[in-house]
Amino acid sequence: MHRRACVVLLGAMAVALVLTRHRLSDAQAELRLLRLTLRAHERLRSQAEMASGATVPTSRVQPVAPVEGPAEPSVSDFSEWEQAVPPMDS
Repeated sequence: MHRRACVVLLGAMAVALVLTRHRLSDAQAELRLLRLTLRAHERLRSQAEMASGATVPTSRVQPVAPVEGPAEPSVSDFSEWEQAVPPMDS
């Protein structure tokens, strides 16, 4: 009984390994494609900026604007939610 369970467990682990390797290779191919697309987009963007006479930014980091709004939800927020979602009858 234990030998059979070990064989089944080993088979399941082998299948999981094959599926994981397949998903990993798909993810690597997609990442490679995204990187190539990003490089092409950046190249076109820099060419367009140079053609227009604009300066090329030295950093890709853009400042983050502070989020404005109420810190706590107001009563009107909950009333809008109640109107949008009708009560469920069980």
